[in-house]
Amino acid sequence: MSEKSNLAPFIKKLYQLVNDPMTNDYICWEKNETCFIVNKPTELSVYILPRYFKHNNFSSFVRQLNQYGFHKLEPNEWVFGHPYFKGGDKLKLSSIKRKKQWSSQKNVSVDFYNNEIFKKLIYELDTLKKYKQVLTKDILDVCRRQERFLIKQQSIETKIKKIEEELNNLKYLVFGYFGKILKSN
Repeated sequence: MSEKSNLAPFIKKLYQLVNDPMTNDYICWEKNETCFIVNKPTELSVYILPRYFKHNNFSSFVRQLNQYGFHKLEPNEWVFGHPYFKGGDKLKLSSIKRKKQWSSQKNVSVDFYNNEIFKKLIYELDTLKKYKQVLTKDILDVCRRQERFLIKQQSIETKIKKIEEELNNLKYLVFGYFGKILKSN
């Protein structure tokens, strides 16, 4: 394996461990070499991990795998995979990076809140909230006016019907009066 300065020591040791034929009883590649399996976690912890790492704790080993983005692929077996960790493909190993610590993510979020862009977004959000309040008030005013117009319209329609009835009554009265006059002549 070519020594690359950006290759994490854990990844380098893990690749050596999985490729070592002497450890195949404990840890080895699956058939297609796209993932590896830990056959005997207890024995791996006791006999193998101390030779490659500074501990013999299987939980710590799994935690480190998780920190580098490895995923457990089988629920009932210790099978782990990573898109860049493949048998015979050493070139992609340098692409495996340790996940950022929570504290650094926390600092990023604090920086974000202090950022001018964030402040501008907050200002724009407040402005939009004010516009929303104004628009809501305007909509309520329009609704009230519409309600008043509907009431006036109903009142006018009622008056028009009354006037039409009175005109009809007047028409019958006039026609009745003229009818009597014409009959008497």
